[in-house]
Parts: sequence; structure tokens; C-alpha cells
Amino acid sequence: IVLVVALLIMLTKFPALQSDDHSDAKQSSFLSSLSRLIRIRHWRWAVLAQFCYVGAQTACWSYLIRYAIEEIPGMTPGFAANYLTGTMVCFFIGRFTGTWLISRFAPHKVLAAYALLAMLLCLISAFSGGHIGLLALTLCSAFMSIQYPTIFSLGIKNLEQDTKYGSSFIVMTIIGGGIVTPVMGFVSDAAGKIPTAELVPALCFAVIFIFARFRSQAATN
Repeated sequence: IVLVVALLIMLTKFPALQSDDHSDAKQSSFLSSLSRLIRIRHWRWAVLAQFCYVGAQTACWSYLIRYAIEEIPGMTPGFAANYLTGTMVCFFIGRFTGTWLISRFAPHKVLAAYALLAMLLCLISAFSGGHIGLLALTLCSAFMSIQYPTIFSLGIKNLEQDTKYGSSFIVMTIIGGGIVTPVMGFVSDAAGKIPTAELVPALCFAVIFIFARFRSQAATN
């Protein structure tokens, strides 16, 4: 439904704001723009990476309280909610730290490091369980923080006249949150325990790491 609505919005003609150079008059049609976009490798990877990121973030946060209750004896939902608050704190700390790092290092390198660390923390939460797994899952949010804006900026780089539609499709990947989360629930039910399901966001972060490495190779060529 979200995808259909987004497409309708994209295809709807709104009153255009006139600019000095009349750039709006030079924009390509949606179909011609899309035909060019699908041939741009880094844009295709950005769409996939952003889908994985939104899915991983939503899934990790959605199942955090359940993870705490199932893995920590005597844990109550009320106290488990404190860990969710902790993820928010970690997220904002990671955002400030990541912004500082991006000002000094190439964005794709910072993204690769953050995605790799997030993946490793998800793997720890998947195989360790208990307090260690819960701590790893909480800290994982620190390395999610800069991923969305960094993937977005890398994805629309050099799209030129196709930036408008290219960025729209990347934003539409928010549907990942509604797809990856049920998949994580299915894995949890099939395995009979919640930690195993953390392999799903770990896989998502692995995709993001590959995207970042691809952009790194493209930047050096």
C-alpha cells in the first residue's frame, strides 16, 4: 500500500515552482528517468541497502523487549523498556560520533565500519543470548545512527537530472520495516527462540557493508 501511494504521489503533477534557470522545464519524464536509474549500479545497491537498513532497525527495536524478557530471568516488560530507552541514547551518541567521523573520513568508509560493527553485534546477540546478547543488541543502535542519511547521500550522488526520482525510490524503501520484521518473527518462531532471529538484521547489515565497500572501490577507481 505504501509503495502504491508513493508511486501515485510521484506520478501526480503538482504546480511547479519557477526557478531562475527554469530547470524544472528540463527534467526528464518519470519513465525515461527510471530507465536510466536502473542502469546505475550504485543507485540499485543504495535502494537495496536502504531497504535492508530500515528493515534491520525496525526489526531490532521491535523485538528488543521480547529479547530481554525471554533471555533474562525475572525481566518484566516495564524494566525491559529501559533497554529500549538505552537504544535511543546509543543511537544519538552514535549519530554525533558518526557525524564527527564523516567530517574527517570518507562517508563510505565510516558507513562500512558502522555496518560491520552493527553486524557483529547482531551476531553476538544471536549466538550469546543472556545479558551479553542484550547488551550487544542495545549497543547496536549506536552504529545504526548514520546509516540512513549516508546511504541516501551515496545513493543519489551523480544522478544529476534523475536525482528527483532516484531519491524518491530510496525513500520508498521504508517498506523494508514492514517486510523484514515479519521475516524476523518467522525465524524466531521456527527456531523456537528470539536470539536466532537476530541473524536476519545481521544479514541486512552485511548487505549495507557490501554496498559501502562497493562505493569505496568506485571512489578509488
